[in-house]
Amino acid sequence: MIIDEWTNTELEKDQILKIIEKVYPNSEFATSEYFDWQYRDGPYGPAKILLAKNDSGDVIGIEPILPMKLLIDNNVTMSSLSCNSIIDPNFRNQGIFSKLVSNILRFHQFTVFLIKNLTISSLKMDLIILVNYHYL
Repeated sequence: MIIDEWTNTELEKDQILKIIEKVYPNSEFATSEYFDWQYRDGPYGPAKILLAKNDSGDVIGIEPILPMKLLIDNNVTMSSLSCNSIIDPNFRNQGIFSKLVSNILRFHQFTVFLIKNLTISSLKMDLIILVNYHYL
């Protein structure tokens, strides 16, 4: 398995859409228009998508990283949101998601903020925020 970065080709887009269709059949998430809106034409620039590819070069998993702005200490800071992770159902339980997530820092430079003991409603958690030095 290879972890690589999306190069914004139609072939990769088609492979990604096939995986999305498997996981979310007949959903707007699997349409070309939604893909372009979410990943190519976002308000803060195009997304970065990490790809897991099998030995044949087919995309079997994705970890999208969407640019976004956060307000930190009254300063607007470019940041990222890692979301919409999808692994082809035929390749699950092989550690692919973990490999995708662990490679995020290989492709991007971040400042890491850790908020300990955060309480939202009755849910207590630690929150990690990754803020970009560079959204390349």
